Amino acid sequence: MKRYLFASVIIGALALSAGEAKAATITIDSFEDGFQRVSAASDTTFNSTIHSANPIVRGKRDIRLTILENPSPSWLNAEVAVLPLPTEPGILTISNDTGVKSETLITWHGEDENGLSLDVTGGGINKFFRFNVLSADLEAVLTLSVMDNNGTASLTRTLSPSLNPTSVVFKFNEFDNVAAIDLTQVDAISLAIRGEENFDFMATSIVATVPEPLTLLGSTIALGFWTVLKKEYDKKQAKSQPKR
Repeated sequence: MKRYLFASVIIGALALSAGEAKAATITIDSFEDGFQRVSAASDTTFNSTIHSANPIVRGKRDIRLTILENPSPSWLNAEVAVLPLPTEPGILTISNDTGVKSETLITWHGEDENGLSLDVTGGGINKFFRFNVLSADLEAVLTLSVMDNNGTASLTRTLSPSLNPTSVVFKFNEFDNVAAIDLTQVDAISLAIRGEENFDFMATSIVATVPEPLTLLGSTIALGFWTVLKKEYDKKQAKSQPKR
């Protein structure tokens, strides 16, 4: 009987922590909707705006592609694309030709002058943004920024080359100027991705979510109950054993 109780406690605590994580997660963009393709060959900045329903937060995504370096603009370029797929998650892709360096800036700021008016903390539960990357054949510099009426807070991460899926985490408390920003009333979010020549990059989503430690907390609580109950169980077992 005790074994079932132990298992129930652990399963219950883990389910609780998993449920909290799922409930708080806010999808900024899953790239499942709103086809876009932007290409550029010179240092001119190209802009593209897409209006779409969920899963783009507040229904609007802007992409700006800037060429930082191109030795042969007549025949070399960089391209950014958002490719919603019918049977799979959407994909954000960036590709630089040989000798071409670029910066892609993706901005989410809503459909009107009111901006996103978004609580990225999900009621105080979420603690970071997570950018889910499928692959990056070369190093990339990623800068995530959040804006409200008081200003901008930013955080830069360097992504090492990897052909395997990885998550880039931007913890709220590590943003510069974060104390001046109201994360419960965010007006805009932007992500800058800077890539070197021959850069090929793919990503699937960006979300604001619960930190992994919350799930670990659920596990810790479960294990704590396990320890207490098992001690009680062992004591009763010891008392029930005949003395030799």
